[in-house]
Amino acid sequence: PWMGPVSAGTRVMGHENGKNEWMFRVSMKDRWVAGYLVEMAHKRNPNGKFGIIYEGTAWGQGAVPDVEAAMKRANIPVAGKETVNIGDQDVSAQMIRLRDAGVDNLIIYVVDREGAAMLRSMDRIGYRPNMISAWGLTNTFGKAVGPLADGILVAGTFNWNGELSPRAQKVFANIQKKFPEIKTPGDIQVPSGLANAYDSTYLIAEALKIAGEFDRTKLRDAFFKVNYEGIVAKYAPAFIKGNQERMDGITTDYYKIQAFHNGILLPLEQTPYAKK
Repeated sequence: PWMGPVSAGTRVMGHENGKNEWMFRVSMKDRWVAGYLVEMAHKRNPNGKFGIIYEGTAWGQGAVPDVEAAMKRANIPVAGKETVNIGDQDVSAQMIRLRDAGVDNLIIYVVDREGAAMLRSMDRIGYRPNMISAWGLTNTFGKAVGPLADGILVAGTFNWNGELSPRAQKVFANIQKKFPEIKTPGDIQVPSGLANAYDSTYLIAEALKIAGEFDRTKLRDAFFKVNYEGIVAKYAPAFIKGNQERMDGITTDYYKIQAFHNGILLPLEQTPYAKK
């Protein structure tokens, strides 16, 4: 069996033949993320025009149909759609086209480096739409662009800042002991990914207990019997046999909106942007 704690691409798990039997994920799923981003953006700015910016990779390109489908369900037209190539340093032309199309709600599917180029290009042309991103933007992005990141919303499954459960506090303390360079929660580059990986490890351990031996078929079947409460989610059950959609362990009930403030990714409610 394969367990993915980071990859979010819909087709990673949703095989075209509908017969994914060996791949499990404890992460976000772009088909679900897309709907979540569109819903949240629309709630905050219901009259705004929507646009999409995405990187020219399998992840970015694969997310576009999910975002467009989510917009169609919500009866929201796509006012602009632009792509960024890996390594691009100037995205001004794309930003000018989005600005001129009147886009003021921008759905983002890029990662840190290209996201920083995008934001600096926006700053150069005086364009600042409402921005909400899939989880490709991390604390590394916030440190790279500083105050320019403030107010950008990012979907995630977990944030190490703010109030943590006693168990999560203990986990973070152990992380600091093993990795002294982690001085604060803001030093964790991919907050959701780390928490997903932690839960994934315990789900594998629980499945091994049920399987009783290192047999791949027994281990796979055991995953469907796991019930476990992690730091990200309560997996009850973790996965559902015969339901390809539920080869994903983290459902939208556990998705969270975060926001950059002072260059750090924080739970939205801990920032000035929660009221909007």
